[in-house]
Amino acid sequence: MFYKVLILIIVIFSFSFAQNVEIDDYSLYQKGQEFAAQGNLKQAIDYYKKALLVTEKFTLKSAILDSIKSAYMIMAKKELNSNNIDNAILYLKEIMNLKNETDTSTPLLLGKLYLKKHDYFKAFYYFDLVKNRADKIDFSYGDGNAVDSIYTELKNKYMNKKSLNVVGYYILGVCYENLDLDYEKAIKMLQAALSMEPFFKEAYWELGKVYYEQKNYQHALNNFQQYAKIVPDDDNVYPYIAKCYMGLNDKNNALLMYKKALEINPDNMEAIQGIAKYYMSIGEYKKAAEYYQKISFSYDTYLNLGKCYYNLGEYKKAIAAFENAMESNLGGEANGIVAFYQIAKCSEKLGDYATVAEYYTTQLKFAENPDDIYYMIGINYFKAHDYNNAIANFTEITEIYNKYAESQYFLAFSYFLKGDLDSGNAVLQKLKELNPSLYNILYDFLLKSID
Repeated sequence: MFYKVLILIIVIFSFSFAQNVEIDDYSLYQKGQEFAAQGNLKQAIDYYKKALLVTEKFTLKSAILDSIKSAYMIMAKKELNSNNIDNAILYLKEIMNLKNETDTSTPLLLGKLYLKKHDYFKAFYYFDLVKNRADKIDFSYGDGNAVDSIYTELKNKYMNKKSLNVVGYYILGVCYENLDLDYEKAIKMLQAALSMEPFFKEAYWELGKVYYEQKNYQHALNNFQQYAKIVPDDDNVYPYIAKCYMGLNDKNNALLMYKKALEINPDNMEAIQGIAKYYMSIGEYKKAAEYYQKISFSYDTYLNLGKCYYNLGEYKKAIAAFENAMESNLGGEANGIVAFYQIAKCSEKLGDYATVAEYYTTQLKFAENPDDIYYMIGINYFKAHDYNNAIANFTEITEIYNKYAESQYFLAFSYFLKGDLDSGNAVLQKLKELNPSLYNILYDFLLKSID
C-alpha cells in the first residue's frame, strides 16, 4: 500500500512538473523553433501561439510574432507558387489576425492578390491599411510608395478609357482620393458610379471616407449608414459610423456603434480601441485599461494603458506599460521622450527621484534654457541623497537664472550634507549676499543640527 501511494505521488509530481515546463514561455518558443527548423511549420505555429499566451515580455512577444508571421508567409508563398491564390490569402489573413500594427508587407501582398482577383473593394481596404500604418512608422515608407505606384497605374489605365462603367468610376474615385487627395474629383467619380448603380456599396464606403477626411461628419455618416443598410453584417463599418458620431459630439451613439461592431466581431480592433478611448475621455480609467489590454501591442496602446494606470494610482503597472512603450517605439526620439517623461512622473510618485533626475538629463539637449533643467536634475538628485550629482548640476546654473539663489541654497546644503564644510561655507556666504532670508533659513537649520 505504501509503495502504491508513493508511486501515485511521483506520478502527480511528474505531471505537475511537466505542466510547469510546458507553460514556460521561452521553452515553448524554442520548441516551436525546433519544429520550424524541421519544416513542420503547423506544429511550430502551435507552440509559438502557446508561448504567446503565457509570455509578458515585450521582446519575446515581438520575436514570437515575427516567427509566426514568417511561418505563415512561407506557407502562403508555397501556395502562390502552386497558383493557389485563395489558400495563400487564408494564410496571409492568419498573419493579419496577429494584429501587428507595424506590419505593412502582409496587407500589401493581400491587396495585390485581391487586385488580381478583381476584388477592388478588398484590395483597397488592405492598401488603406498599408498607408495608415506606413504613416506611423519611419521605415515603412517603401510599402506606402508601392501602394502609390499601384494607384498611379490604375489611374492612368482608367483615365485613358473612352467610356467608364461603374467599376471604372469607382476606381478613379479611389485614386483621386488616395493618390492626389483631390476630394472634389473623388466625390464626382463616386457619385457617377452611384448614378449608374444606386446600390453600389463600395462607392458609399469611399464617399464616407472622403467626407470624413473633409470633416463633413454628417455627410460621412449618411454614406456609411447607406453602406450598413446594404451590408449590415460588416463589422468594419460601425467604427467609422462611431467616429462620425464622435465628430458630431454624439458620444452615446458612438459608443453604441462601437459595441455593435463587437457584437458582430469581438476582435474588431478599431471598436475596442474606440471604446477604450471613450472610457478614457470620461475618466473611466479602469474600464479603459481593460479594453487597452485587448488591443495589439503598439507604442500608442502601451502609452495610453500606462496613463490609465497612472490615473488609477497603480504607478508600478504604469511604469511597466511606459517601458513597453519605449521598447515598441517606432516613431522616433520624440515618442521615446514622451514615454520617459511618464516614467519620471510615476517615479516621482514612488519616491524614485534618481529616475526622475535621469529623465531631466535627457531633456538637456532640447532645452531652450538649460538652467531650468539643471535645477530640476539637481533637486531630484538632492531628494535621492546623491549629493555629488546634485552639486554637479547646481554648479552648472548661471547667475542670470531667476532661481539662482535657490540653486545656491541647495548647493550649499548638498556640500554640508556631503561633509564638505569648507565648500558649503563658501557658497553659504555667497547666499548671504544674494538672499538673506534663504541664508537665515539654512543657517538656522545648520545650528539646530549642531545642537
